[in-house]
Amino acid sequence: DFAFQDASIQSIYIPLSVTSIGAIAFEFSDLKTITYEGTVEQFDLIYRFGASWGMIFGGAHATYIQCSDGIVSLY
Repeated sequence: DFAFQDASIQSIYIPLSVTSIGAIAFEFSDLKTITYEGTVEQFDLIYRFGASWGMIFGGAHATYIQCSDGIVSLY
């Protein structure tokens, strides 16, 4: 939780080894680009174990997560 809140990072790459993302992890960060190594279906499993996208990425500049087979909209 709160891992990168208010951080000035602009891009992240999330590998398959990530199984959850804590609440408010990227809230109000400068994130513009989010890439996930796996599929949309695999990323949905991360969502089930985490908070809502609004709580995780709220206030970030990114509007979607690019997966290997499509995108996950954050809003």
